[in-house]
Amino acid sequence: MICLVLNNNIVVGPTAWGDQEITLALFRAGFIDTPDKPLLPAEEPTSAATLANGYAILPVTVEPDAPPSGQIVTGHVTTIANNVVTVAPVYGPAPPAPTPPPPSSQVAKVDFLKRFQDSELTAAKALEATDTNMGIFWEKFRAVTNYVDLTDTEITGAVNYLVTKQVLTQDRATAILTP
Repeated sequence: MICLVLNNNIVVGPTAWGDQEITLALFRAGFIDTPDKPLLPAEEPTSAATLANGYAILPVTVEPDAPPSGQIVTGHVTTIANNVVTVAPVYGPAPPAPTPPPPSSQVAKVDFLKRFQDSELTAAKALEATDTNMGIFWEKFRAVTNYVDLTDTEITGAVNYLVTKQVLTQDRATAILTP
């Protein structure tokens, strides 16, 4: 890579040798007869090439992007020293890791049932035959396709109803309804 420099200021670049941008800039500056016939060496210079009127072509060194731990590349700085243009990364603190989303209140029906102990689920299911409220709940539960929402009033109402029927303790009801 090279840069076209005038009075220690980069005019064009860093860019690849032979890139149309550098060729047109050299043409406009009068260093190339026509855009297709440069008066410059065919090979990329490996050291500074001085041109007329304060212009120079300088080789470019690009330092690798290797941020230290906890840092990220936030940009690059270009400097000129000892007839070499150096492009170096600038580091800054890495953004904090994203916080995980809160647990979803949506759970698969089977996972909802797994929240109950076997004895609790057996007692809740037995109420279906003798308790109208639980019968309606289980009918609605079967009608739900794949997921239940732990914050849905039908679900919270049924679980809390099981507390009143002494099938669950309040602590167990809270655990079952916690996403």
